[in-house]
Amino acid sequence: MADNLTNRIICEGKKPELKPIERIENDVSAIKNELTHIKNYLRKLEIRLQLDDQKKDEEYQKVENGWWW
Repeated sequence: MADNLTNRIICEGKKPELKPIERIENDVSAIKNELTHIKNYLRKLEIRLQLDDQKKDEEYQKVENGWWW
């Protein structure tokens, strides 16, 4: 198969056309890659939100240590 592909490239001097199944495989691969990036982004966003909530909780705890207690 590689020889046939190489011959097509050399003879035609341009990129060979992909078979439909190869195009689908490339599309699926690209979608998986994008999903991975989206999942990583959401994880980071969730961690940021948790850290913000912790900071807010710590601020409220500081008020409890006021002079009147």
